[in-house]
Amino acid sequence: NQFYKLPSAIKSAFMTTGFPLYPTTTPDAEFGYGAGHIDPVKAVR
Repeated sequence: NQFYKLPSAIKSAFMTTGFPLYPTTTPDAEFGYGAGHIDPVKAVR
């Protein structure tokens, strides 16, 4: 599938599999600096 080879698709996979570094903070504060902590293994699945 060609979609998975696009740089934008790779970026999207990383950003959508992110999770908060500090879950006790508010979501606005936590995701204010980016996509959170990315999980590369989960992103490639």
